[in-house]
Parts: sequence; C-alpha cells; structure tokens
Amino acid sequence: MLFGGFIEIVSQLQDVHNCSKLVELSDEINNEQDPEKLKLLEEEFFSFFPKNFKEFVSCYGYTENRSYDYTNLSEPFLFSPLYEYSKAHIDVFYNLNSINNKRLIHRIVDISMNGHWQGDAVNIFKHGYRTILKNNLEEFLIYLASFEYSEIESFWYFYFDGPCPEDDMPDFLKPIKSSYPDIYEAMLSAASKVKLEWKDF
Repeated sequence: MLFGGFIEIVSQLQDVHNCSKLVELSDEINNEQDPEKLKLLEEEFFSFFPKNFKEFVSCYGYTENRSYDYTNLSEPFLFSPLYEYSKAHIDVFYNLNSINNKRLIHRIVDISMNGHWQGDAVNIFKHGYRTILKNNLEEFLIYLASFEYSEIESFWYFYFDGPCPEDDMPDFLKPIKSSYPDIYEAMLSAASKVKLEWKDF
C-alpha cells in the first residue's frame, strides 16, 4: 500500500514537471524564428504533451470538488495547472509541422481512448481533430484496428460524447462498415451509448 502511494506521488510530480515544461516550450515555439531550432522545440513539446486522457485532464481539465459546499464559498470544480493555457497549447499541438500525420494521429487516438466529454479543454481537443479524422480516416482505422474492441469503442464514445449528440452517422464514416466491420460495430455501439447517456439533456 505504501509503495503504491509512493508511485502515485512520483507520477503526480512528473505530471507537474511536464505541465510546467509545456508552458515554457509553447512560449519558445511561438517566438522561435530559426527553422531548425523550431523543429527541435516542436519535438520536445510533442514528447511532453499528454499521452492519454488522464494526463490530459490532469494538465488542462478539471475535476469536481468533492468538498464543495455552496454555503462556504468553495469552488465547485478544481482546475488543473494549465487550464488557462489549454486553448493555446492545443492550438500548438495541432500545428506542430515537424510531427508527421501518423504520429499525430496515434497521439490523438491514445488521448481519446477511455475519455469522456468535458467543457473547455477537452471539448476544444475533441473538436480540433474532427477535420483531421475526416481527411485521414484510413490512418485512424489502421491504428484503431490494433486495439481490443473495448478500446476501439471507447475511442468512438469520446468522439460522439457531448450534449446534443448527432442523430445521424456522418456520411464519411459510413464506408467503415465494409472495410472495417468490427470497428464499425464498435462505433455504432458507442454512438448508441452516448445517445442514451444524453437522452434527458
């Protein structure tokens, strides 16, 4: 139990370090004029950027304050260290010219898996890759095909999740039925679960 607690503390400290490093790198990227130096900075930013949904929320999202009480003026949410930087950093992430599409898509999928909708940073990230998915669908499908059904379903759950989910499947996703039937089945299942989750919204 003590060892597990120690590992958790080390992990949290690493998250704090990564978060602070992202602020520094984002500023340097926005100000760097030398193409070679910029390439190195972009690579470093990509290496520190969250690698899964938990890391993403710990840097840019928020959690409910379990001790919230409206009578004592406490905040209902606890905001992550880089909450105020989220849009700027997500913009940097989606404009890293030195990172090829394959690497970017893999990171998008990894962050999306086991994710769920939140306002602000998560929503910005989620909508930021819709055009990328539409224009690079095959690359997404090839990578998704390497995962278990439950993980594939969780990717699509995150994709569809949010208030007022779409009633109809986007046309560009329909051909998946013939080329990747298992992924298509997982996608339909995820879409149904999202609609059920938000039916009373």
